[in-house]
Amino acid sequence: MVVARSIPSLTGIRGVAALWVVLFHIGQGIPGYTIISGLNSSSFIYNGFRGVDLFFLLSGFIMMHAHAADFAMGIRRNALKRFALLRWFRIYPAHLVVMLLLLALVLATPAYVAWSRGWNATLHTPAYTLLSFIQTATLTTRWLVPDFGMWNGVTWTLSAELLAYGTLPFLAFWLARVRSSGMCLVIAAASLLAMLGFLLAIGNVDAGNPNRPGLARGFGEFAAGAALYRFVILVDLTEAQVRIGAILSAVAIVGLLFFRRLVILEPFAFGSLIVFLSLQTGFIDQVLRSPLPMFLGRISFSLYLVHATPLFLLYWLIQSGRLSSTPSYTALWLGITLALIFALSYVLHVVIERPSQQLGRSMARRWSLSPSTMQATAAEVVR
Repeated sequence: MVVARSIPSLTGIRGVAALWVVLFHIGQGIPGYTIISGLNSSSFIYNGFRGVDLFFLLSGFIMMHAHAADFAMGIRRNALKRFALLRWFRIYPAHLVVMLLLLALVLATPAYVAWSRGWNATLHTPAYTLLSFIQTATLTTRWLVPDFGMWNGVTWTLSAELLAYGTLPFLAFWLARVRSSGMCLVIAAASLLAMLGFLLAIGNVDAGNPNRPGLARGFGEFAAGAALYRFVILVDLTEAQVRIGAILSAVAIVGLLFFRRLVILEPFAFGSLIVFLSLQTGFIDQVLRSPLPMFLGRISFSLYLVHATPLFLLYWLIQSGRLSSTPSYTALWLGITLALIFALSYVLHVVIERPSQQLGRSMARRWSLSPSTMQATAAEVVR
């Protein structure tokens, strides 16, 4: 099958995933303090970290969608340059702007820094040191070197994803030679099973490790997403099968949340939903391409980057007595903080993220494949 160039519902589901992670961090709080007591007792909120697994699967699928033709016939230097340039402009400009904002915050609020270092010590991780600034700014926090501490903790996923990007040219070249849709499913399932098996073997019963073993999540799910894209190219499904498959996938995602021992299988349901959404038909596809999910999807990267620190600031202001901690005031402060997070995310998206992507695409055109080569490689991928 031929996948359309634009897949709005995948943008929408990315927005849902980002919001899920935000809710998780609200419920999780920090060691010794949760802003809304009992919120994390909800299975939906507690499992919000699984939005990261959805991100990794989506990334592998979308990267194959965007770049499979570039590498189907071989790993060419110009294609590598183009891919690297596009990825750099997609991630680093917004990330570096957030790092500069964090630097200004750290320099302006020594009391917050001291508090952060105190609760980070319970995690055996220093906070806001020079070495950790360099490590976080370069997104090398998961590159198998000593962990020098935290600045923007959520960026561990970007560090893992950058490593996964390095495998894409080889995955695309290899998967272009797989001619069986069934084999693509086997590859995707094996990748997810290997990931889960490794995390369970090291005692991570939730299969949600964000530390160095979390690299397994990045690699395993990215590869599975890439294989699922190849599956979509090779398979021939009816519209009815796509509609029913999307509904069953969504039911599985919700249903697994009620089974503590089975919820680790969520990535399989995520992958299934991505496959059916990519074919763009049915009720769930329509819901996810509606205005609110699409808005959240467009700002999802910026939202993911900026949401954690304002929540930590709110925890500090309440715990230190600078803000009232009565339930009504706590709800008010949280509402204001969330409004600030979404406003900042939107501004970052419009002012930095979107123009950076446009600049990256403009610069990458010099390394684009010729039209004849593009047609040949695209035909190879479709077959």
